Amino acid sequence: MTDVKIIAVVSGKGGVGKTMLSVALANELSRGCKTLLFDLDFFNHGLTGLLAPLKSRIITREVDAPQFIKQRSDNIWSIAEVSNNLFMIYYDDLIKSEADFLEIHDTQELSRELLTYIEYLLNETGCQFAVLDCHGGPDNTSFAACAIATRVVLVSEPDKVTLHGTLNFLRVLRQHACDASPNIYLVFNKIVAAFSPIFLLNFYDQYLKGEFNGN
Repeated sequence: MTDVKIIAVVSGKGGVGKTMLSVALANELSRGCKTLLFDLDFFNHGLTGLLAPLKSRIITREVDAPQFIKQRSDNIWSIAEVSNNLFMIYYDDLIKSEADFLEIHDTQELSRELLTYIEYLLNETGCQFAVLDCHGGPDNTSFAACAIATRVVLVSEPDKVTLHGTLNFLRVLRQHACDASPNIYLVFNKIVAAFSPIFLLNFYDQYLKGEFNGN
């Protein structure tokens, strides 16, 4: 699986357009090779809801549930090719006990179990890329995704409140990452006319570049 690329799309808070960017990124990647799109926001389930209307028009097949979520008879995990070369995982909302377990699960163990499951899905579909749409904010699943990702895309908006959440995400991630150093890139989204590209580049170079290891 050394040629497989995993991209985790994360954010310090919700509402920054993370899910739409995940879909756009996965769609572009699927133009060149098979790509897996996985909704890791187990709390809001926004990506799954966004693509739910497609499920009735495509052929799905059952797959195993991940180890970190106990399989329930009434929650069938399935996979489908929602468009050419683009695959999506479908599952129902988690029950409270499952969501609570994710919140207290050891991050390093969760990252190992998540990687095992992603590799299983990639083998099932023959995908070369996996795009993980994570929860909007700092949580264990997002940190686990960052730990296994080839690249992490941290989505923010250029306002004080959102940037505070972005930097807080980085600080908490470092506490969970131990010796690991995720390959993180910052994406500014929802840019208004008051923020020119030159202004944002200068702002990044002056205040944020060190937080992203110079990326």
